[in-house]
Amino acid sequence: MNIPFKGRIGGAVFDMDGLLFDTERLAFNALKQVAAEWGYSLSWADYLRLVCIPEHEERRILRSLWGDDSPIGEIRKQQEGILNEAAEGDGPPVKSGVRELLALLSSVGIPTGVATQSPSARAKAYVEAAGLREAFRVVIGGDEVERRKPAPDLYLRAASLLGVSPKELLVFEDSESGVQAGLSAGCQVVVVPDLAEPPPEVTAQVLARVPSLIDIITPLREYFGAVCGT
Repeated sequence: MNIPFKGRIGGAVFDMDGLLFDTERLAFNALKQVAAEWGYSLSWADYLRLVCIPEHEERRILRSLWGDDSPIGEIRKQQEGILNEAAEGDGPPVKSGVRELLALLSSVGIPTGVATQSPSARAKAYVEAAGLREAFRVVIGGDEVERRKPAPDLYLRAASLLGVSPKELLVFEDSESGVQAGLSAGCQVVVVPDLAEPPPEVTAQVLARVPSLIDIITPLREYFGAVCGT
């Protein structure tokens, strides 16, 4: 696969849910469980509508499903509790290619980070549980920036903390809003779809769309080999 990397790559940042870890099914089951306890139902199809969208849109959809007087804030709080408990255990499954890609980036001296909508405490707990904490220089959660994805705030902050220009930052994302966040920040974006495929007009703007992180390893190895003259 020939990927048109744009000049120097000085850092790499990963989304977390659905990209580093297989967390979306865990989140769905937790939300479905809590909703049922309150007397509401949630289908898989409806959950997919909630993935990686702005918070106000998420609440609008849930109100349309459960009613205007539904205690969405409390339900989400209880869901967070279940997810936090999972973080205290073994954590969610690590997605295919994550460890191999991080090893490659480390071998060529590329600093890496995590930028996720999830709370920073849970993100750090997941990374720690997976034994990946030393692999990332920074782990940034959605509670550390003013605006969530698709705003560029998370990736601009990541670039700043890694000490690289946004245009030199390679971003790995799985969702439409995440891709838009990376593009808006001026980063080089690779999309690895998880549950929902970003629309064609969005993927047309990225460097590449790959089935898994494993598929980006050879193109990156060739890129760094050419850059380093090896």
